[in-house]
Amino acid sequence: MSTLEKASGSALDAAARPTPSARLPLEWQLLGPARARVEELWRLQASGCLPPALLFVGPRGVGKFMAARVFAMGLVCEQSGAASSFFPCGSCGACKRVLSDQHPDLFVLDAAADGEQNIKLERIVARGDTTGPTVEEFLSLRSAEGRFKVLLLREIERSDHGQLEVQNALLKLLEEPRPGVLWVLESSAPQRLLDTVRSRLVPVVFARLSNADFGAWMAAQGLDLDPNLARWARGSPGRAMELQQCGAKLLRPLIAGTLDGSLDALQAARAVLAIDLAAESTARGEPKGTRRSGKAKAKPASELSLARQRARAALELALEVVSDLVRGHAGVDQATLVHMDLELAAVPWRADSAWYQTRLDALLRAASQLEHNVDPTLALECAWLALAPEQASRVGA
Repeated sequence: MSTLEKASGSALDAAARPTPSARLPLEWQLLGPARARVEELWRLQASGCLPPALLFVGPRGVGKFMAARVFAMGLVCEQSGAASSFFPCGSCGACKRVLSDQHPDLFVLDAAADGEQNIKLERIVARGDTTGPTVEEFLSLRSAEGRFKVLLLREIERSDHGQLEVQNALLKLLEEPRPGVLWVLESSAPQRLLDTVRSRLVPVVFARLSNADFGAWMAAQGLDLDPNLARWARGSPGRAMELQQCGAKLLRPLIAGTLDGSLDALQAARAVLAIDLAAESTARGEPKGTRRSGKAKAKPASELSLARQRARAALELALEVVSDLVRGHAGVDQATLVHMDLELAAVPWRADSAWYQTRLDALLRAASQLEHNVDPTLALECAWLALAPEQASRVGA
C-alpha cells in the first residue's frame, strides 16, 4: 500500500463526490479515475494529511498534467471547501487567474510548451544568463493570496539530460520543504528520475481511460476522431491526438509495407517525410488548451524542425508496431495487440527473437540520433532500411 493510500484511509464515497463545475472550460473537465484521484487529494489536504511533494505518474497522455492543474486550482480557489465541495468554482478571481496563467502563487514549468526539448537549469535556479522566473525565486517569495503556493512541473523526465545537474538542483530544493508549498511533478517515465529525487515524492498513479471514459472525453471536446485512434492509443487521449496529428492512418501502411517487403524502404521513408502534419492535425479538429504556456507563441517551425517531428512520430509508431510483433512472437493473444489489424502476412512470425531485436535496435538507435541532432532524413532512411526484410542484417552493423 502506498503512502498516499495509507494517508487517505478509506476510499471515497462515490455518492458524495462533487459534480465538476459547468463553469470550467471543457478541456479542464476530469473524467473517470483522474477525477477520483484529485478529489482524494483535496480531501487529504482538508484533513491535514497531504504530502508536500507529489509525483503524478502514469501512461503518457492520460490527463495527469490537466489533473494537476485542476488540483492546484482547487487549492487556491476562494470557494473551495464550501458546501463540502472541493472542486474549483471556475468563476472566482483566483480561478480566473489560474485559467489565464496569471496566478502569482502558481508556478508552471512546461518545457515543451515553451519550445524547449529539455528542462534547463536556469529555469530551476538563477544563473548569470537567467532571464525568466525560476523555481528557486518562486520559493523565496511569500504567498500573494494567503493560500497555497503550488509548483507544477510537467514531464519532469526532461531533466535527465547532461550530468543530471537539473535533477540535483531540484533535489536540493525538495530537501528543504516549506510550509504552505506544494510540489506536483508529472511524468510518464519516472524511471528516468534519480532515486534520491523519487524518494522525496509520493506517487499518485493515473491509469488509462476506459472505452466509456474515452468516448466521453471525445464527446466533451467535440472531436470526430477516427474510432481506430482510441484503440491504437490504448486508452490515452493525448496519444490519440498525437496519432491524429502525425497522420497515423497514412504512416501505418508505410510501416507494414516496409516490414513485409511489399514497399521499397527508401521510397517509404521519403513518403513518411512528405506527410503534411498541418493538414492531418486540422482534418478533424483538436481539443482546446491541450498545451498551454505563459510565454509568447512559438515561431513557425522550420523545414528541418518539421522533418524532425515527422521522423520522431514515425519512429515512435514503428516501435509500437514492432513491439506488437514481438508480443505476438512471444505468444500473446493477437486479439489484444492493437496493431495486428495490419496486413503483415509476409512477416516471419516463426523467426527467432534476433529478427525482432534487430529492428527494435535500429528504431531505438535512430530515435537517439534524432535527439543528438542527426539529420532526420538520414536517421529515418537508415531505420527504414533496417526494417526491410532483405536489408536489416546489413544496416547498423
